[in-house]
Amino acid sequence: MKVADFNLQEQLVIGALRSSEIARTSYEVSEKRFLSGTIDLLRLSSAKKAWQATSENYIRSLSNYWRYYYEVQQLTLYDFINKKPVKKDLDDSIDN
Repeated sequence: MKVADFNLQEQLVIGALRSSEIARTSYEVSEKRFLSGTIDLLRLSSAKKAWQATSENYIRSLSNYWRYYYEVQQLTLYDFINKKPVKKDLDDSIDN
C-alpha cells in the first residue's frame, strides 16, 4: 500500500508544480493589468494569494514525496538511490 502511495507522488508533484507555474504566470499578467489600470487591487491580491497557495501545495507535495520514499525504504530496507540493501553493522554500533 505504501509503494502504491509512493508511486502516485511523482504525478502529484508534477501537477502541483504545473499549477504553481500557472498561478505565477496569472499573477504576472494580473500585475501588468493592475499597473495599466484595467483591474483593481482586489483582483491583484486574489491572484497573489492563489500563487502563494499553489506554491505551498507544491512544497507540501515534495515533502510527501520524500516522506513516502523514506517510509518505503524503511519498510523494504533497500536504498533505491545507491541500489543496495540498507544494513547496519552491529559490531560498529556497539563500539561507538
